[in-house]
Amino acid sequence: MALKKSEKRLLGLLGVVAVVFLVDRFILSSGGDEPQATDTKPKVAAVNQLLKSKATKAVPAKKASLSVVYTTWGRNPFSAPRSASTSSTAGSQSTQQAEKPELKGIFWKKGKAYVLIDDAVLGEGEENKGVRVEKIEETEVLCRRGGRSFTLYLRESP
Repeated sequence: MALKKSEKRLLGLLGVVAVVFLVDRFILSSGGDEPQATDTKPKVAAVNQLLKSKATKAVPAKKASLSVVYTTWGRNPFSAPRSASTSSTAGSQSTQQAEKPELKGIFWKKGKAYVLIDDAVLGEGEENKGVRVEKIEETEVLCRRGGRSFTLYLRESP
């Protein structure tokens, strides 16, 4: 059985691709899964020194030889602006906000409205952690806790 000229070309091309793959994978690679223990220590030390000089917090990775850097960018520029208040009022507002549950979503299923408040799915009339859902509307939820009513608004995510 003789191969046609086009079949011979394709077979030759396939052989070249296989040889290039094998050379790249096994000869030119640095060892695959084996960690390089030759000169990584000076590089890691230099990176850590550079990171410390820039006053960022370096947190070492669990299974890696390099450090992972986490930086704080400050507050979210897309979130709602904070209201200006005195320091005594700011302390009481932060405790009220910490106690206030967070509305994360509103959805409807088979004509009945449900809300996602602090990772709990609630319908109208249901209660979680002392917060009772009174009424669900399109973008807000009327809630009651300990005889006090308050409204949770659905925040638009940035």
